[in-house]
Parts: sequence; C-alpha cells; structure tokens
Amino acid sequence: MKKALSVKLFALFLAALFVCAGAAGCGRGNDGPAPTEQASLSTDVPVTEPPATENPVTEIPATEEPAEEMPYKGDGKKYVFTTAEGTTGRLFEEDVVQFADDFLDKYNGHPLLTDRETSVGIYNENTLGGSDTELRNMLDPELREEFIRRINGIILDIPNIDSAETLAMRLAETAAILHDVHSNLFPISRYELPIEVMPIHTENGYELYITATPKGELESALLARIDRINGFLIEDCVRRIAKLISYESETWLYYLALDGRTSKGVYPFILDCGILQYCGIMKDAAILEVTQPDGSKWTVTLYPTQRFSYEKVYYRTETGAEESDIGLDLMFSVPRLDLSGHSEPIPSEWCALLNDHETIYFRFNECTQEPTMPELLMRFDIIMSQVDHVKRIIMDFRCNGGGYSTLYGYSYEFINKLREANAEEGIFVLIDYGSCSAATILPSHLIRVLDNAKLVGSPSAQPTSFFTGLYSTLKNTGYSYAHSKRFGYYWPGNEDPALTPDIIVYQTFEDLQNGVDTVLKSIIGEAIGGIKPM
Repeated sequence: MKKALSVKLFALFLAALFVCAGAAGCGRGNDGPAPTEQASLSTDVPVTEPPATENPVTEIPATEEPAEEMPYKGDGKKYVFTTAEGTTGRLFEEDVVQFADDFLDKYNGHPLLTDRETSVGIYNENTLGGSDTELRNMLDPELREEFIRRINGIILDIPNIDSAETLAMRLAETAAILHDVHSNLFPISRYELPIEVMPIHTENGYELYITATPKGELESALLARIDRINGFLIEDCVRRIAKLISYESETWLYYLALDGRTSKGVYPFILDCGILQYCGIMKDAAILEVTQPDGSKWTVTLYPTQRFSYEKVYYRTETGAEESDIGLDLMFSVPRLDLSGHSEPIPSEWCALLNDHETIYFRFNECTQEPTMPELLMRFDIIMSQVDHVKRIIMDFRCNGGGYSTLYGYSYEFINKLREANAEEGIFVLIDYGSCSAATILPSHLIRVLDNAKLVGSPSAQPTSFFTGLYSTLKNTGYSYAHSKRFGYYWPGNEDPALTPDIIVYQTFEDLQNGVDTVLKSIIGEAIGGIKPM
C-alpha cells in the first residue's frame, strides 16, 4: 500500500536558516555586519503618520515585463544561458533554471503547471495506508504562463540582483502564486529583530505581544503589544509579507507571518530583517510603537541582529504556572536552541501522565517515525498499566509542520490502543493554524475513526484536500524548496477552507500573562503542578 507522503515543511524552513549563501561567490548584499547596538526604547512616542492616507499598504512596483523574446521557454528543451560562465550571475541563472525546470517537469512537476495526467488519491474514512486513485489533468494554462513570465522576469533582472537572499525572495514570490503550502521556498535571512513574539487572536484580528528580548533595558518591554512597525499596522505588514508565502488558507499565512513556533525555535517572517527590507517595511532599523499592559505608550528601536548570537530573556510568571499541567511550557517541553544554534535531540512525539493522574497527554512535534513512534507506544502501555482509569486523552498537533500521515504504518496500532484506553470524557485532538500537512490529515482521520474524539483549538493551516510535494535544494545558493507532484483528498466531501475544530478555542492575553495555555485549560480546568515529559 502506498503511504501518504506529505512534506515536512519546517525541515525546509529550518534548512533555510543555515544556508551559506556566500558560497561560490554569491554575496548577501544587504546582510552586512550586524550593528553593535541591538535595541533601544523610549517612553516618548512620536505621532506616526501612516504610510498612505487611503491605503497604508502601498503597492511595490512590479518588475518590468520581460522582452518578447523570453530566454526561458519552459518547453523542456536545453536552455541557453544568457550570463557569462564563471560569474555570480551565471550561478544565479543556473539556480533559477533548476527551480523552474523542477516545477515544470513533465513527469514530476506541479500538477497545475504541467500538461499530464496527475495521480489523485482519494482516502476513505477507514484507512490512511491506501486509497482509491484516479488520473486527472489539472493544468492551469494561465497560471503556467504567469509562472514562466515571472521566471523570465527574474532571469532578465539578474544584473540587478545583488545577493542570493534577494534571488531567494524572487523565487519565493514565484512559488507563492500556486497557493499550495507544499510548493514553496522559505527565504530566511541571517539577521532578525532580537525579540520573540506571540500573536493573540481577537475579534478585530491578531494582536502581537513581545515574549522575549535580549538581556538589558529592553526586558521592560516584555508583554508589550506591538501596534506599528515603522508606521505600518501589523495587518499591513502581513499583507506585504503575504507575497512570499504560498498558502491555501489564510490561517497558514498568519502562522508563518506572525507566529512560526516549532519545537526547534521560533521563526516568524515578521521578525526576519531580510524579509522586512524586501517588503518595504524597514531599512536599517525597525521602530516599534508599543503599548504596555498598563496602557503607557513606548517606542522600541530594534536593529538587525545575527541569529543565535545573543541570549534572550523570556517572560515568566512569578507563580511558575508555565510548568503546570495547563502551562504554556507543556507543548514545547524540549531543550531550547543554544547560542551556537544546536540543541539536544528533540523527540518528534512523546507522551506523559499529567499530575491529576487521569489525563494522558500526547505531543506531536512532527508526524514522523524516527525511533520515537515505537517508544511512544511502549510508553503509552506503561502509563496504562499504572492507572486505574483514564479520564481524558489529549493529542496535541498544534504548531506541527507535518510529516507522514500514516506515522510509518503505526497509525493502526495507535488507534487501537486509543480505543482500548476507553477515556471517560473522550479524546481531545488539538489543532491550530500551525497544524499543516500530515498534522491536518491525522487529526481529520482520528475524529472520523474514533467515536469519542473531538477537535479542539483553532482552524488548521490548510483544507483536507491538497497537493503533496518533494524536496529540492538550489545547487549554488543552497536554499531548500518544495514542489508538489500529486493531489490527495484526505477527507472526501469536506469543502472547508481549513480543518475546523468542533470546539473553537484561542489563546487569550490574560492567560498569556498568567503563563497558562488557554486550550489546555478549557479541557483540564485548573492545574495540579508541573510535569516532566518522558
């Protein structure tokens, strides 16, 4: 039986962080040495005029139309390079052509860009190990034409592209027109604004709060709400960044733009200096207008800082509630990255008995096998042997970039063990806007095959029908990218724009202040102390 392969999106995302774009003579242009000063703050807030009176999001001038005689035809024939061999321009051109050839490959390219019969998997409710399959031609001629037009625009503009980072931005924009999360390039740069943030969903949109800063005076800005960045409202920043993100549902757009939490770190696009500069949000510095919890208005000036080059201070409560059964630490109870960018191995999946001795908590950082899936099942058996009864089971797929939807064949055994546990209140499957690919497929499958399962949280990163992709790496600049080659219906008949929970719960600012995970609190109630995952 075929396994349903879905790209581990954040493997690409994290790989982009450590690209050495200076290799083979490919300079980083604007990524010069980091300023010695990281940040400053002031309580005197200037009156900021919006960038435009009618529409704060000003259009960035489009690249000039390529000449009628386009160098790249997209017809599969041998490409004739326009730049001199041995130059940086030739290295860039080779990467652009590699990227385009992969997306347009007759047999393995993107179904929307190629004139071929595409394999379409239709997964029923009883199994994820196999599917009914049909062939369908999904070519979109207008989209293909626009893709090739953009590729030619990049090639003709190579003399003006000053860095590998800028080239990556242009290619990311090109992939984004497909609106397929499995077809992308993450153009992560080496410099960031030296803070961490958490978005809070409200009826008026997302608010963004500072949750970590460098040591020093900026610590007093912890839990301040960011109102503007260089005069741009947060929503305006998201709209500018959107052109670099290939998304099917806007939930994924907001996750990548504002959140970006994974078990390996926090990487929102809105803190990436290269992205902010490319999108016209900042030049040399980011002036943040913030509101403190007491209502006072401050300005915070941040400068580009090399990733992993400084120590961060995180917001913590005096009560230590973060480490309780409903604490914000539970979801990512794993080692943080150290200053070198390395950490101890992080398990893809783990489980623990919470301190009430009635709740079993499963955490899925990724949907993979490694050696951890067999260990997870063994640990589940040990826990079950130690308790008289199980009140509830929580399965947490939040901020999970995906992997293999069958857990390498362990899904059958896992589902049987979940049934045998006979949880009194049922099984609570947690998702949010960072639950992508297999982390959308598996939850959608679990609630259909388990009678006592409910979805809790917020809408996932994408619908349950989507393309699935393959990895590639640009041979000269080293950026990782993905492109789809097939299509799957993982919940036939479900037409929702994203997998939607039975019970909608968003994190609140009040709970953030108290170190509490709102979603866990809605299920468990009050906490009974901390746990250490095993």
